[in-house]
Amino acid sequence: MKKILFALVAIALVAVSCKPTDPENPDGPKDQTKFSLTMTVAGTPTATEASIKCTPNLDTCYYFVAFADASVGELTAADFYEFANENIAMYIAYGYTIDDCAELGEQVLDFTGLTPETTFRAYGGQVDEDGTEFEDIFTCDFTTASMPQSSMTIAIAFDDATNTVTFTPSASDPFGFYVEDKAGYDDFCAQAGITGEGWAENIQAWCDTYAMYGLALDTYTSAQTVDLTQFFAETVPAGTELVAYAAPVQSNIVNGAGSGIVFTPTTDIVVEGGDAARARMRRAQKSVFRMAR
Repeated sequence: MKKILFALVAIALVAVSCKPTDPENPDGPKDQTKFSLTMTVAGTPTATEASIKCTPNLDTCYYFVAFADASVGELTAADFYEFANENIAMYIAYGYTIDDCAELGEQVLDFTGLTPETTFRAYGGQVDEDGTEFEDIFTCDFTTASMPQSSMTIAIAFDDATNTVTFTPSASDPFGFYVEDKAGYDDFCAQAGITGEGWAENIQAWCDTYAMYGLALDTYTSAQTVDLTQFFAETVPAGTELVAYAAPVQSNIVNGAGSGIVFTPTTDIVVEGGDAARARMRRAQKSVFRMAR
């Protein structure tokens, strides 16, 4: 699949331009053969990645493939096509064509950022630019391998004098981190049903959000000091309660215990650079469906 770097919260689906035909209708499609798609596991899935070989019976038809955690239960053709058509419409709305979000002919599609030791189901079905809801969907199940867990701990400290936060890992395993206002943090936890401190769960939520954009959360293997005047997109008033948190991350999956602190700056954190400051993404709850990359 081609990578498009904007938020498409979607299942990997396949679009098709084949339509039923009337010989006396020159503007109609020419092929009445019913579309079908055979999907098989290619190679051996790892803890976070798998490849699916997709073989359509018609090379003239576009197709789009997606996957979901099998524990959500059997998804219907209506579920599939609603999601597929929303995604195709979004691509087109951004000025792309169906060629940018669909495949033709036999392809091997890669699924990344998977949860270890989990059974997934790949879904495929015929779609087109018109939002047609076709009858059939095709599936293929696969199970990911286990992932080694990191025992690394991450110490976090805020320096009020310099408006910096330092993350210090106990080992050289990769880890990701984030800093935000506590009110927003608590609100997300409530919406996502996260109980307790939720440090690791929120890092995973950021990993999932970046994956929606075809990206991965930045990770580090040594101590990192973050200048909050460069991190935030706008000035943070003194007295605002903030949180800083981190967790081990491998292949965009949290694989260890998270840690975090709550702190309150005594002076304004004045953003340097104004509009040039890097804006922060808003994390999203994980979608049922995900796209192949």
